Amino acid sequence: MKKTLRLSAIAALVLAALLLFSACGTAAQPAATEAPAAEATEEPVAATGHYSVYNVTGEKLTELYVYETGTDKGENLVPDGLRNNRKLDVSFDAMSDSALTVEFVTESGYTAKYETVHIEDVPLALLAVDAMTGATPISFTVPQTTGTYNIVNATGTDVTELYVYVTGSADKGENLAGSGLAAGESVPFSYTGDVDTALTVEFTTEADGAKAFETLHMETVTVNLLATDAMTGATPVQLSSAE
Repeated sequence: MKKTLRLSAIAALVLAALLLFSACGTAAQPAATEAPAAEATEEPVAATGHYSVYNVTGEKLTELYVYETGTDKGENLVPDGLRNNRKLDVSFDAMSDSALTVEFVTESGYTAKYETVHIEDVPLALLAVDAMTGATPISFTVPQTTGTYNIVNATGTDVTELYVYVTGSADKGENLAGSGLAAGESVPFSYTGDVDTALTVEFTTEADGAKAFETLHMETVTVNLLATDAMTGATPVQLSSAE
């Protein structure tokens, strides 16, 4: 009887050991971690960049090139030059991931270039050396400047009304002729704004009535107001610039 009990106890111990081993072998395993999905990348496509190139170097531009970085610079975009405070609109076709170089030369021989312009729609202001805040010779904002004008009454008679205002504006501002601007007299005027702003000069005389010139640029210039019989075409003013 004792032998039977001893065998039963041993069998129970063996069974318990087997059950314990089985439980350890089937313990829950940590879940496998999935690799993160790779980010989708956009394929480059054909695109067109549009650039408003402003010359604010303080002098005439004699050469301007826009080309894909690392390639031939191509043709000079300003064969006749580009005066200070003037704008040239340029378009360039390339793949969307391309980098462009903008290179320019001024009348004094100052040469500069910027090699990482993207394919986009953006203003490009070409800067003078003393206007640079670092090594970059261009900025990506429309530049501000001040136009300074000496307006001379060359009509031969009194100008009763004289206004200078942003072209298209309903507000003409004050009458610069005051109580009348006599023949030969002049009045100064200045305006600060975007370099590509166009101003209108509007004046009235008793002899010829009202006339207007709507494309006065931001520059330093003398504006001579003309009588009708002194005009050589449809323009009622004659400009003489120091540039």
